[in-house]
Amino acid sequence: MFMPSGNCYCCCGCLAYDTSITVAAGESRAIQEIRVGDPIYVAMDAELKTWAQVPIQFSSGTGGDSKSSMIQVSFGDGVKAESVIATRNQLFLLPGGKLKRASTLVPGQDVLVRPDGSHAPVLDLVSGLFNKGVHMISTSTSTTTDLGGHLIVANGVVCGDYSLQLTHLEQAKPELMAGGEDELPEFGTKQYGQRYKHLFADAFKAHVATTQLKVAGEHDEGGHEGFTPYALIAPLSVPENATAFLTLEQARDIEANAPRAPIHSGAGKDIVAYLFKLFKGFYPNVHFYVDDTTELPNAYSFINYDLPMVVINGGLIRTVAVQYESLAFIIAHQLAVLYGGSPKGDDGYTCKGQADYAALVAIFPYVWFGYYTSPMLQPAIDQTKVLYDFIDPKNRQGAPGNSCNLISIDCRISAMEAAVSFMPLPECAGGPLTATLEVLDAVAELVGEDLVNVTITFNDKLDVASAQSLGNYGFNPLAPLLGAAVPATDYTKVVVQGRLALDTEYVVSVQDVLTSSGHPLVRGKNSATFTTPKLP
Repeated sequence: MFMPSGNCYCCCGCLAYDTSITVAAGESRAIQEIRVGDPIYVAMDAELKTWAQVPIQFSSGTGGDSKSSMIQVSFGDGVKAESVIATRNQLFLLPGGKLKRASTLVPGQDVLVRPDGSHAPVLDLVSGLFNKGVHMISTSTSTTTDLGGHLIVANGVVCGDYSLQLTHLEQAKPELMAGGEDELPEFGTKQYGQRYKHLFADAFKAHVATTQLKVAGEHDEGGHEGFTPYALIAPLSVPENATAFLTLEQARDIEANAPRAPIHSGAGKDIVAYLFKLFKGFYPNVHFYVDDTTELPNAYSFINYDLPMVVINGGLIRTVAVQYESLAFIIAHQLAVLYGGSPKGDDGYTCKGQADYAALVAIFPYVWFGYYTSPMLQPAIDQTKVLYDFIDPKNRQGAPGNSCNLISIDCRISAMEAAVSFMPLPECAGGPLTATLEVLDAVAELVGEDLVNVTITFNDKLDVASAQSLGNYGFNPLAPLLGAAVPATDYTKVVVQGRLALDTEYVVSVQDVLTSSGHPLVRGKNSATFTTPKLP
């Protein structure tokens, strides 16, 4: 197992079912038919000078009906290409006794080695889905850094066996690797295309830019039964009215800036499959789907012919920043789009901030019952923040005045943090208006024998109707009040008239007064102390 800084996934070196393994000079068998104790033909030295039959000590695989992401490595003279289908970590022998993994091979640059020492140039790499099983064999039951006795022949080229695959040779014995200790870029990543300028390379294929590549399907000439190139798998058609986790611009920023595992790695597939099964148990009417071949990192919710749908793009689950808790949150968010309640947009789906909020306060506790919820919450927020950090600042901003689906990233984070802090949904996300109104001071003025005007000053313009409601003011000590008025010259003040004792300290408390935009009073900042004047 290989553990990147995200979801774990298997990348041990394996070969496709029906790969031809040489078992004796001029004789071969399909790899899945080779059992422990069966002899196979192996090189006893890296120079391929001595060959011998050595019994297999380990033979295992996935079975014949599994589905695995694999790489088709084509090689030869270009007239009649040959190929091997392997997982990304499979080791191939290069000239000079060096090894290289399948996912780091470079068409037009690297050449494979045949058992007689002749060369077979690498022509192209194609990633795809293989549905007939993978298998691995080894001449020992422990890891090794010794090439002797561990170099097998697969489809006519020399490869490493499973014991070599399990050894992290880049660290254990870097002199055996073509790249030494360097982390070579993997086929299917942006870094691979940037480094090898002579190639046409995308997420699905790589070949010399001056040649044309026909991606063969399993029923085409040159295609392998059971192997379907990802380039031939049509992406899911998501309707235009689907509610996305990210805006198109935000998703493109993450696609451009965030590290992402290549499609042939299978990264994230097991995690999302587990989470889909888990959520399906609680939301049996929802259809969950991974659009594996779509690189744009995003997720969608929509209703198709009365069937609720949640779709996760493969580019999102392969993004390194997306880990177990954040992926669970994204799925919960998309469910909350369907079931998260008000506020809702014109399309009838729950608004983004409320979906973020409901995902953590309603859906997580429903799926992870009781104390199992708490350990999920903060990691989900922290991991999602890391994902958001890859968005360009200009695309983090929301649309002014929009509190539904075009809110800012900072507002979405506030909604998540409010959810775990037992606070209401933030105003920016459609929640109640934030308390902003404060009482600054109060000053008393004698206007009659026992009539006193108390001028209360606030930090914002007032809603006149609420400010002139006499029942919103209370005095301690108690005093009879006669009226309240907002001066036409200053809407931040209100004058309350009453019969107050002179030369006495009072506290005026204000309630239910609003700003002109409807914001309520801040708790704890709604009173002021003043002293009435003495008799002149």
